[in-house]
Amino acid sequence: MATVGLAAATLCLAALLTPLATAAVARHRAAAAADAAALAAAAASAGLVAAPDGAPCGLAAVLAERHGAVLRGCRIEPGSATVEVAVGTAFGPLVVRATAGDPGEA
Repeated sequence: MATVGLAAATLCLAALLTPLATAAVARHRAAAAADAAALAAAAASAGLVAAPDGAPCGLAAVLAERHGAVLRGCRIEPGSATVEVAVGTAFGPLVVRATAGDPGEA
């Protein structure tokens, strides 16, 4: 009888922790997508890499999509790029922002 209770408790705990683990994985995926997109946009705006149609934000969108995210915003300033990406979760979209650029410009 105690074995059945222990098994039931373990299943309940797993059912409670699975959504939290999924959200943590989504957070890391969104952060990686935002970092990659911001780095790509900053490199393109500095002329270090080619961007589609010369648009650094277009390159950021491509990188975000390759990481399973959607680019929601992109701002290019002299020496830096800031992007905002979203990843879908069971709890709704998870939005992350990242900035990349020349540290001497900050």
